[in-house]
Amino acid sequence: MQMRVVVGKKAVLGLALGVFGFWALARAEEIPKVYDSDLGTAVYSEGQTTIPGLTWQGEGGKPDFTIETLKNGKPAARVSGKFESKNAGTLFFASSIIQRAQYKGDDGEFTVLIPLNNRKTPVKVQYIDDYGNKKSQDIEIVYENYFQHQLTQQTKKRWNWDGGASISYLDYSQTAATTDVKITQIGLTPKLGVTYNLSSKLDVGASAFGTLIGFPTKVAPDGTSTPRFYGVNMRIGYKIYGLRTGNIYLMTGPYFWGMMVPPSENGLTYGVVKLSGPQLFLVGRFLTGEGRTAVGYLKFASILDGDGGMSNNREMAIGVAYQITPANQKHKRRFMMNLDVASASFVVSGEQIQLKSVSLGISTPLF
Repeated sequence: MQMRVVVGKKAVLGLALGVFGFWALARAEEIPKVYDSDLGTAVYSEGQTTIPGLTWQGEGGKPDFTIETLKNGKPAARVSGKFESKNAGTLFFASSIIQRAQYKGDDGEFTVLIPLNNRKTPVKVQYIDDYGNKKSQDIEIVYENYFQHQLTQQTKKRWNWDGGASISYLDYSQTAATTDVKITQIGLTPKLGVTYNLSSKLDVGASAFGTLIGFPTKVAPDGTSTPRFYGVNMRIGYKIYGLRTGNIYLMTGPYFWGMMVPPSENGLTYGVVKLSGPQLFLVGRFLTGEGRTAVGYLKFASILDGDGGMSNNREMAIGVAYQITPANQKHKRRFMMNLDVASASFVVSGEQIQLKSVSLGISTPLF
């Protein structure tokens, strides 16, 4: 007989899907965890235990689970019960790890913390007495808020610092009354960012970047120096919608960016010292079935320092990021691959300037 256990606000009842293979017996201590009472949810179950002498702690003999948070940010379900048997033996729970029930005293009361590895986690409960007799039962824990739980944990940490670098392809053109400038280059751009979580829905942040090295691929006219770019972004973000596997955020704030242009051999002067304006982001942050983070965003920014209205002075960008390191405890440092595409067009002192860029980089949390 199988029992299906459902964790979450919406009960999903039914029979478990097949038998979960029981691994070679091994004792595993409960992994370190952090209890968070705010994440406890109701548990619903179907049926009772079929192992003689085993009863769950819960109304009507049904499992009564609480949700705890492991150090890796993933949820775990704690179940308690009582086991009485004429023959001494061992009670095991096998999911992603195999654990032996932890007894509270001599009266047979026990507790066990079961790591959840997805929205549905199959668990085999097995009792082996001293004579080698086996009794087993398969259950399936269903936690509907599995992904949201992890996303919520990411906002528990107040300060988050991240750093990285990208290889950027930059295409710059400036149309002037006398001489037009066109430069394409490959640049190495380091980045640094910080976010402060005011609550689970509201955060503020800032980031900075700058071209460290630029390798020109095309320069016109000859003898024109190649520029370096720098920028600072500040924003405030608010979670406007929560999905089962992700969250949608709306962000806004000011930005500043500019160019550092060395003197040219041909004596030509071009570029801008500083541009600024407001920007608006629509950001989606999601977790995949394997627990990796995926991010996508759309950006629109107005350039206040240009001549004319917003239609003549604006920047648009789109970007995605994906966690390239596996989502497990063996890889404590998370690395994200980032791809960004941006296009800016503005008029300064009557001259039309366009800047297009494509950046591919890697970032990682620093602290």
